[in-house]
Amino acid sequence: MKRITLLVILIGSVFFATAQKPEPFLDEKTNKYGYKDETGKVVIKPVYDIAYEFTDGKYAEVNIGADYSNNKGDKWGIIDIKGKLIHPIKYDRAQCLGYNLFALNIGHKFSNMDATPSGKIAIFNASGKALTPFAYSGFLIAIRFEEGYAPLETWDGKKQRYGLLDSTGKVAVPAKYDEVGGFREGFCKLVLNGKAGFIDKTTKMVIPMKYEAATLFSEGLASVKLNGKWGFVDPKGKEVIAFQYEEARYFEEGYAAAKQDGKWGVINKENKVIVGFIYDDIVWIKNDANDIRVKKGNKYINVDRQGNEKKD
Repeated sequence: MKRITLLVILIGSVFFATAQKPEPFLDEKTNKYGYKDETGKVVIKPVYDIAYEFTDGKYAEVNIGADYSNNKGDKWGIIDIKGKLIHPIKYDRAQCLGYNLFALNIGHKFSNMDATPSGKIAIFNASGKALTPFAYSGFLIAIRFEEGYAPLETWDGKKQRYGLLDSTGKVAVPAKYDEVGGFREGFCKLVLNGKAGFIDKTTKMVIPMKYEAATLFSEGLASVKLNGKWGFVDPKGKEVIAFQYEEARYFEEGYAAAKQDGKWGVINKENKVIVGFIYDDIVWIKNDANDIRVKKGNKYINVDRQGNEKKD
């Protein structure tokens, strides 16, 4: 009985905490945004020209002075659920990243006619401390954590470079690479000077940067290109499927699309041909009916997992 009572209390606490998250509203008299609780009570006064939801449950981006009809973006800041300013409303762009981290921008030039990102971004914590200099660029919306890491981008006026930020706000991988693929299944693809390799979550290089191209890991394997041919490697860099294909994509439900002699087919993880190399494209492998969608000439048809074409 005590355990049941405790469980009820815990569930109630979670529900209460979730329900207490304020929601933005527009005050019709002032045409400003504030926040109300679940009872409709105003808990944060309507003083903002833009106010976003508390998407992470704790913080929200707010703006004062924006007037998009007059091509004016003005200033952004960050508040908590009590309306306290975590970061003052003085930045040209702002985004909550999760992990109590924030991307703040200075120098962005707002334009209704041009959405190109500008200015420089720094990463801050909830205490107001800058964890990086204002050195990064790109769309704030693109900074998303996957498996504890988020991409960083720099622009020197000629070339973009990429690195990784960890969930503490530390630059885990310096922004010096031509491409950072993001983490999947514990591994991240890096590309530099036309060569691709993989690091693990400790940022140790576990698969050397010797490949001409690579996909991300999927179902324990990654397709990689070496000496003009594609094959598959495991997380230790061991060649599992020989380099024999003109192109190869990632595995889905045990199957991968591959190209040979100018035509596409489907193989399994034992490199057995499931769908012969007779199609102009493999559109998708995974769907509810377990069909494989293929392109044959100008027509799109379905093929079953035994390679048999199905009638419409």
